[in-house]
Amino acid sequence: MNKIIIANWKMNKTFGESAEWLEKFNKKFKEKIRKDKTYKDAVYANEFGIAMPPINLAAHVAFNKIDKLMLVGQDVSQFPAGPYTGDISAEMLNEFGIKYVIVGHSERRKYHYETSCDVNLKAKAALEYNITPLICFGESLTEYQQGKSKEVVKRKILESSKDIDFSKVIISYEPIWAMGTGQSASPTFLKDMAEYIRSITSPNTKIIYGGSVNAKNIKDLAKIPDINGFLIGNATLDLDTFLEVIAVE
Repeated sequence: MNKIIIANWKMNKTFGESAEWLEKFNKKFKEKIRKDKTYKDAVYANEFGIAMPPINLAAHVAFNKIDKLMLVGQDVSQFPAGPYTGDISAEMLNEFGIKYVIVGHSERRKYHYETSCDVNLKAKAALEYNITPLICFGESLTEYQQGKSKEVVKRKILESSKDIDFSKVIISYEPIWAMGTGQSASPTFLKDMAEYIRSITSPNTKIIYGGSVNAKNIKDLAKIPDINGFLIGNATLDLDTFLEVIAVE
């Protein structure tokens, strides 16, 4: 199955830095697909995009010259419009041609105190504008060590996706203990978790993984049958790494 690779830049890169990165990407991507047919076939079989800070969305529109490179939202408001300072509505994202948006990222849950109920409302708001939500969830290190991974994952999935058709969302499993730590989930553990997630969602649900994914481990993780793609953070700030991971098979 073709993979979905999303680069989550989080709160990194200014407008100028984003523009510079995109200009370099345009040049290097074109060179690679011209010189390497195997690479070209791999990247064009996949979907890939960047979730950059919202203030830089215009940089993508102005400087990206590769139609294949999608623009992805980092977050979306649960509200349609109105007095919600700092929020970005699904309608606004839709105007930029955004196809996917991240909701429920562990950093939003931790630092902005978002609940699974909030995540559910955000996912529904995105769907109203035909934007596919990437519903994120994961367990803490303590929960993992106590053997509660599946219990926590099930609760967060069901709460975050209440009254939503699983075939219309992407489920993003991101164990908190693996994020930004350099310690990715092992292929064996991830295979078991992905099979479990599949059992409580649907056969048509796309499941992606995030948590210290890089150019070195992505090939092994991509071999797991129920993993349909990756949400990758810091590693994708580097252009060469991004160019490599989007060609995973």
